[in-house]
Amino acid sequence: MVGRTQTAKARKKVQGWLDQGYPLREISRATGIERKVLKTLLTGEHPNAKRFANGKPRLSARMSRANYEKIMKLERPSAPLGGKIVDARSLNSALSWLYSHGVTPYRVAMESGIPLGTIYSLGAKGKCEYKTLARLAGAAEKLKRDSLVGGDDRG
Repeated sequence: MVGRTQTAKARKKVQGWLDQGYPLREISRATGIERKVLKTLLTGEHPNAKRFANGKPRLSARMSRANYEKIMKLERPSAPLGGKIVDARSLNSALSWLYSHGVTPYRVAMESGIPLGTIYSLGAKGKCEYKTLARLAGAAEKLKRDSLVGGDDRG
């Protein structure tokens, strides 16, 4: 958890994006943080939030460090729409690294929820939908961390 100062910085940054015209959905997609969590950050509407005498919630004083870091490292929330076709070369190199370190394509499919055939076709096409890229990138990151700390890579 981070304290009041960092939470205020994150809130200010998200509010700045909203003021620039970015929709909350795009900010959520780009940061990887649920809209509900972003709304709580901005409005204080949380079941455990302290309230003023008039019943209005106070702004949150804390937030998770992971969400704080996601917000602060993002320069501009310009994530493509879910169905947009994007370049998958960076993902292919991440998958190649995993395969060379003993992670099977089946394990990647199980971790990401993406069909095995789609994973095999990424290398040939070099392009995929943004939502596929996002899901596979998250799974690849987790599997890479697991393999670096000696996690079980059996499929």
